[in-house]
Amino acid sequence: MSDLIQQVYYQNHLIISDHNKLKLKLLHYVHEFSVEGHSDCTKTLDLLTCQYYWLWIYDMIQRFIASCHICQQSKIFKEAYNELLKPLSVLKWRWKNIIVDFVIELPSFNSYTNIMIVVDCLTKMRHLILCFNIIVSSVAQLFLINVWKLHNLSDLIVFDKEMQFISAFWDKLTKCLQIKAHLSTTFHSESDD
Repeated sequence: MSDLIQQVYYQNHLIISDHNKLKLKLLHYVHEFSVEGHSDCTKTLDLLTCQYYWLWIYDMIQRFIASCHICQQSKIFKEAYNELLKPLSVLKWRWKNIIVDFVIELPSFNSYTNIMIVVDCLTKMRHLILCFNIIVSSVAQLFLINVWKLHNLSDLIVFDKEMQFISAFWDKLTKCLQIKAHLSTTFHSESDD
């Protein structure tokens, strides 16, 4: 005869008392495999308490999410800025200051699923460039063909991407334009010759 687990319900919530393995499995399932995937404590609590309840549920959710490796890697720190944000400079010429952004994972159109958007800050003129994928080499080539060819190189380009992508983009762009880049840091200014 198999062990029977007594199920106790209170207001349509299954009460889970001394089954830590079951609690962890439920937390794992709700936190990682829900529609949102790796949601915060409040959302995980909302999803979990739709059907289940146990004592100290919120504390256990907080500890679980604090130990989730993926959540810790993608955590956004909401710290105050050390200084005030500076606005972009006053614009005088067209296509000297541009913004580059991406719309990704769109429904397929002739096998294109992404759009690179390049906007001139002064005139608000824009180029909508279809992309197969968002990899540095293809983005740099598309930028050269669709933006640089028409407007030359801008003084300021603002990207909505992570620093590694921007660094690789500039590396690829300077190689395509045959520009020798001598990069330096604050602590090693010897290359500023």
